[in-house]
Amino acid sequence: MDELPQEILVDILDCLEVEDLLSTQQTCTSLSKSARANTLWRNKCFEKSPSAFMRRQKDIWNSWVAESRIIPLNSEATALRGTDTNGQLPTHATRRAQATNKWDLSSPNEYVDWYSEYKSRHAPLSTEWLTSGHGAHEEIRGISTLDHSSKLVGHLEDHSLRIWDLSEESNGRRCFRELGRSRPALLSTYSEDLSASFVVDSVSSFTAQQKSFIAVGDVLNEVDLNTLQVISRSKYAWPITALSQGNDLDLPLTVGTQWSLHILDPRAPVKPLDHEPNDHIEEISATAGASTALLPDLTKNSALLPAEFGITTPFAANPGPRIWAPGSPSWKPSHRLQNPHWMAYARVEPGPLSILHHGEHEILTGGRFPTILSFDRRYFPRLQYVIHSSASLSGLASIPHPPAGSSAGLSNTSTLIACGEYRGRGSLELYSLPHTKSSPNTNDGDGDAEELFSYKNRQDAARSKLLSVATHGTKIVYSDSEGGLKWVERDGRSLVRKWNINDFDLTTPASNIAAISGDQVARKIIALATPDSEFGTRGDGDLLIWTGERVGIVTTKTQRADHLEMVQEMESEGLNGDELRLKEQEEEYSKAMRQALERQADERRWMSRFRFKSGRW
Repeated sequence: MDELPQEILVDILDCLEVEDLLSTQQTCTSLSKSARANTLWRNKCFEKSPSAFMRRQKDIWNSWVAESRIIPLNSEATALRGTDTNGQLPTHATRRAQATNKWDLSSPNEYVDWYSEYKSRHAPLSTEWLTSGHGAHEEIRGISTLDHSSKLVGHLEDHSLRIWDLSEESNGRRCFRELGRSRPALLSTYSEDLSASFVVDSVSSFTAQQKSFIAVGDVLNEVDLNTLQVISRSKYAWPITALSQGNDLDLPLTVGTQWSLHILDPRAPVKPLDHEPNDHIEEISATAGASTALLPDLTKNSALLPAEFGITTPFAANPGPRIWAPGSPSWKPSHRLQNPHWMAYARVEPGPLSILHHGEHEILTGGRFPTILSFDRRYFPRLQYVIHSSASLSGLASIPHPPAGSSAGLSNTSTLIACGEYRGRGSLELYSLPHTKSSPNTNDGDGDAEELFSYKNRQDAARSKLLSVATHGTKIVYSDSEGGLKWVERDGRSLVRKWNINDFDLTTPASNIAAISGDQVARKIIALATPDSEFGTRGDGDLLIWTGERVGIVTTKTQRADHLEMVQEMESEGLNGDELRLKEQEEEYSKAMRQALERQADERRWMSRFRFKSGRW
């Protein structure tokens, strides 16, 4: 067995079912490595996909299986995933390889761990919710991750801040372990009508600076995570609607208010605050000055914008066709404007709900306005281009690979994902990034359609509004307003699986309904980072979801090791901090006494071998 090449072993193992392959991985090192081959599990993913199900429904799949079972897998591995200049697949590619290559929408230079992808697509899902441990329910108003998804920062309803540990244990499980909490009313401000302000991206954290920014109404609080104290407060002219989320590039924070965008550097030193909760609130003026210029309110008089800056607005009745065409610059750089003070922020209408940083310089915003706005941080507040969506967007995400199904001649390097609502139904949209023409001299409209990729799924994405979107391995996951989570392929339409956070699992592949009505909805989805394996990028990472009140983890891993752990967790519910510490001390004392008694019994058994026999025996 050890002398057989791995390719032959993989061909033999291809005849086994998934359950038998899992048992084979536990036999020996050689078989375990062969049973984890990417080529093997890539085909298993395809065979269990709804695409293969539809083929079987058409009575085509049975004939393909009969032919493919006798063809070795190594011929499929050598089959080209693309097409040649004539649009024909190589002659040595089998029908099975053709179908699998057509189904696989991952990038050719992307190294995928397909075994983990199979688990994320077909393993049972469960939701582990964060419990307060004090009996009373505590509402969480905003979250963000820290230290590569190993920590969670939460803003609670009593205006306090909490930090939880989300790092994986030895068995791969994640659980919420509280690391620290601030005093109540830490984030209290003079802001009025806070209950009417619901911001999804209200918390943003930065690992390098160990800081968090929390938006409460129109006030932005800067908190030192080492001391859990507010170190600065800034009051904006309008309510804050979104904060950009921190990433590995250590980029500045982008603050979106109802009528403006602001760039804030978290590395800038701040003046220490007194301990009084409402002292030293910095007023971010909305009047023209040395560092800020007020842009006209387009809702009151849209004619002011062309008069002052010589351009037209896309929100006017007759927008200029050349300036606001997709892929063309719409605002001049700030150093060419007549107003020398227009450098602090740029206006959007009527407020972004999601801000995405793409690359090192691009800022993308989407919200209740019908376009996606792109800014260049180097020329801020210059508007690079706009992407016309016509939908009300609530979430943005990106894939660091070109759009699936796009032309091979495209120079785009990434894919923008947007989700929202269009005429009462969910809308999932894909765009190429950067969304600009590769040839600036192209003037005819047909050239633009060939160079700029866009796709809008507004038929079967969901029957209700989409709330959040994220990338999950080779899949796209999004949530709807009925509590449903839905995974699709990167084409934006091919179904992978469906789940409801209210413990409803919809497994009917032919159904287009993503969820049935429940009490909770996932307003925000965060894909937790998972280290890559030796077989490639893993796709079975956990998902962190926030409902607006609660936080939970959607995972394919078993959350409890055994029945004893489940009983101990149930017994710990409802206990306060002192009672929990007393219970832990009692358990430690019981373990120590048990070890002492076991050692005493061992010594007695060992000494009994040397006991002298008495005459009474």
